Amino acid sequence: MICLSRSLWRSLSVKDQASLSALNVRLVRTVAVDTDFVVATSLRRTETLMCAICRGISVLTNEWLVRSLEAKRLLPVEGYELKDKAAEEKSGMFLSDALSRAKLRPFLLGYEVFLSARIVGELRRVAVQVVEAGGGFLVPTG
Repeated sequence: MICLSRSLWRSLSVKDQASLSALNVRLVRTVAVDTDFVVATSLRRTETLMCAICRGISVLTNEWLVRSLEAKRLLPVEGYELKDKAAEEKSGMFLSDALSRAKLRPFLLGYEVFLSARIVGELRRVAVQVVEAGGGFLVPTG
């Protein structure tokens, strides 16, 4: 199962979607436990990438997807891992290191997380997804 960033969903043609389906690829919009890869254009703090990082799911460049479509088969992922030097320097973390650590142990495994009542709507929904992806538990606020 491959999860695409929002911008890639918009740019993927119906023909490309059919080609991927013929390769037995299931495309999804959100990261799940059985997601194999996330394909993104850059490293940003989106729900998709944050959940992928928390779960230790490999994040690949769009080039991998394009080259796989050209080859009419899924290519090995080596060499197509997302590297965004500017974003990594700005955030003070390296994606490859974070993914390696998360594969060994999800970031929030065993932690209880409290979300303030002020966190509402879409922001709350995303926060819950990230906490759960990281193996954490939400403290009831009732």
